Amino acid sequence: MYAKFYVIYNTITQTLRRLWHVYSLRSLLQYVFGSVFIRGPTGPTGLSKASIAPASYVYTPLESPQHIRLFELLPSQSSDAIIRCTMCHVELKSLKRPYTAVSYAWGPRDVPKATIICNDLTAHIPRTLYSALRRLRAASDLRQVLWADALCIDQADTDDAKEEKSRQVQMMDQIFAQAQEVVVDLGEVQQDDLDTLKVLSRYEAPCDATWRAIAQRPNLPEVFECLNKLDLAPADSPFWEKFTRFACRPWYTRIWIIQEFVLARKIRFLIGGEFRDESFLKRGIVRAYEHLSCLYTFNQTYTAREASVPQIEENLATVADSASAIVHMLGLREHDDNTGTFCEQLHAATGLYKATDTRDKVYALFGLSSDADIKTHLPVNYNEDLPDLAFRVSKYLARGFGIYPLYHCVGDKPAYVSWALDLENTQRDDLTAMIHASGYTRPHEVFRACGGATDFRNGMSLVRPTGLRLLGWIVDEIDCHMTTNLLARGEIRGRAHLAEQDVWFDDAYSWMLSVVHLQHLPEDAFVDQCWRTTIADMIKGSGQEAKGFVRLRDWQHSTRCLDVWRAVHQVMYRRRHPGPRGRASKDAEPRFSDRDISDLRVFAESVKYALGRKLGLTRTRRTSALLPHDARAGDLVVVIQGCQIPFLLRRNTDAWGEYFRIVGCVYAWGIMDGEAVDGCADEARVIEVC
Repeated sequence: MYAKFYVIYNTITQTLRRLWHVYSLRSLLQYVFGSVFIRGPTGPTGLSKASIAPASYVYTPLESPQHIRLFELLPSQSSDAIIRCTMCHVELKSLKRPYTAVSYAWGPRDVPKATIICNDLTAHIPRTLYSALRRLRAASDLRQVLWADALCIDQADTDDAKEEKSRQVQMMDQIFAQAQEVVVDLGEVQQDDLDTLKVLSRYEAPCDATWRAIAQRPNLPEVFECLNKLDLAPADSPFWEKFTRFACRPWYTRIWIIQEFVLARKIRFLIGGEFRDESFLKRGIVRAYEHLSCLYTFNQTYTAREASVPQIEENLATVADSASAIVHMLGLREHDDNTGTFCEQLHAATGLYKATDTRDKVYALFGLSSDADIKTHLPVNYNEDLPDLAFRVSKYLARGFGIYPLYHCVGDKPAYVSWALDLENTQRDDLTAMIHASGYTRPHEVFRACGGATDFRNGMSLVRPTGLRLLGWIVDEIDCHMTTNLLARGEIRGRAHLAEQDVWFDDAYSWMLSVVHLQHLPEDAFVDQCWRTTIADMIKGSGQEAKGFVRLRDWQHSTRCLDVWRAVHQVMYRRRHPGPRGRASKDAEPRFSDRDISDLRVFAESVKYALGRKLGLTRTRRTSALLPHDARAGDLVVVIQGCQIPFLLRRNTDAWGEYFRIVGCVYAWGIMDGEAVDGCADEARVIEVC
């Protein structure tokens, strides 16, 4: 019996030993030759279809809140071999070993991840990171010590992993600041991208002094005379479409790249398999964008209509957000003091950058803030819902920047406190963009609806946990409004969208005529008032390309510009609505000169602050107003003490009495310069918003 048992035991043991030696030999061969299986086709993850995958890599807890993970990227002779690395834990403060931090865009979260071998176990990372590591490995025969968030931070959807992620995210600024260099991966390239890079090299060639001298020429024709000598892309070049696609790659507008780029000691860009130094961004991308902007202005102002290049307008609209983000980021890096208040950083970041997780629009800025206690008052917490974080951030800002959250609030949205900061829909409404982080308009005090009452006062409610107590005046109420909104800035990406904008102007003119009987002005005067309201009385005057917006009332050509704009819409209305007003003879239709066309362009480019909004009529004053997209009849026009632009509030009641929800800020004709407040017999009342 014993002998039989021994024979069986010995047979099983020998079989297991054979299997062990086979597996160990295969593991050794895998390590030496850099592939999971020596022969056999590989799938898209890099693992052999014929192989037995090793067990999954499991993250072990970090030893302390000061520890991070680094990994060694192992070299390989084959570019197709699966990525292999070894992971280790290190204390960041005492770390002496140099490492490289990788800055990249994650890409869509719903795309299947790529598989790598980490510590001889399988791990999964975004395909964009896999591509970057593959090209980094091909660029060196040595082991490379790297940090990349998707691999070095446990991304599991568990409470423990989220707690670790929260701690690691609070250290991101230190991780990138301490790295010997940051490699920015802009992704793989195709032939169009290679063509684009060749042309961008021509933009990089002139020295900074030469480029500055060109920019300082007194007018655009002289600027172009100089640019034409540099062999750059003309207006009708196919380069601009390729450049637009290249400049709109996701990395440029990713929220985390701000501190990854700004805090880096040294930066190299990895584009396909080619490295470019830091100047590529400023002297290549930004210069090309500046040239495109000049081409657009020249095309609009100096080029005959039949010779204009319409694609320039579309390319500029498409690339504008990426370019603005790049310029903002470069500005932070180039200043000796590249930090600012959290409110200042948040103001720029929420409007220019994107995040897969909206909470990162807050967390990604901590390393750039001059607020010493920001991480203490706003600890990173990935177990917290977005509405709660938005309220927590707004309470923090209300102490030092009380006005700012009100202008940039989420509004009357379910599950949110109405005065909580809007971290998601930052491109919906451009009137709010006039308010700087200081709480004042740009240019300073262009409006002053609060009149002489300039002191802003606020305090938390005594009874409502989310209530904010303000002082203000209810000055009017919305009687009626348009049913359609102008497209938001983020929705305008080409000529088709601009055509939709034209349709909205037609709808606006029809609405003006439909309500003209509800107020006391003659038709033409009321229509002019509405058109001035549409642009918030702010005009970008002809020849003022670099000087920004001014009040229309202060522009010497305002009357002529309004006359032309009104005449155009009268013609369009007659064509759309034949009847008692329509079917006028062709002789009655005005003919427009080149100067008239220029005025039309000026007005059309001045609708910046109307984007995402609609026109309405106030009940008491019977004047026009530029309303938030979700305004309703019955909403109240309120001037809050210390705020330069009025608000639209929505009245509610609960067990403690009356309270209000903020809908948004509003341009209301006739109260923007203190007319409704100065000399008012009523004292400012307490207004509680929740």
